[in-house]
Amino acid sequence: MRLAVVAVVCSAVAFAAGCGDGGPSGGLGAADINGTWDLNVSGSCLRGSLPVRLTATAGGALTSATNAWTNNEADLGFFRPLDGSVDLESGAAEFHMWGSGDRTHALLFTGTLGADGSLDGTITDPMPGAGPVFHFSGGPTCTAAATGHKR
Repeated sequence: MRLAVVAVVCSAVAFAAGCGDGGPSGGLGAADINGTWDLNVSGSCLRGSLPVRLTATAGGALTSATNAWTNNEADLGFFRPLDGSVDLESGAAEFHMWGSGDRTHALLFTGTLGADGSLDGTITDPMPGAGPVFHFSGGPTCTAAATGHKR
């Protein structure tokens, strides 16, 4: 009998952990995602600020033509295309940050957006299957930490 009780308790704990409040981000809606985010990139091969402008669908897809990023907001504005998705339950995000409209060169952001406006992940240049945007010398890829927040 004791073994059966332990199994029931463990099942209840596993169920509660799996059905929490929407994951580490507390759950997101499109309004939590939409807006301008500052990605601060720090690594030996890539560093600086890369602002991104996001407009998500109700399901978290980043398919709107208004999704964009830049490496020089003051002089150039948001002119580089961006697509990807954000999982509304966990905050897990993937951005394909294209170098231009021809979509042959791209950075890849993988990480997490938080309901508190935080951002944490990595930037890879080039995105697998694409050409590099900034990383033209050294090894075949550059991976750097990316942290930030929503403005």
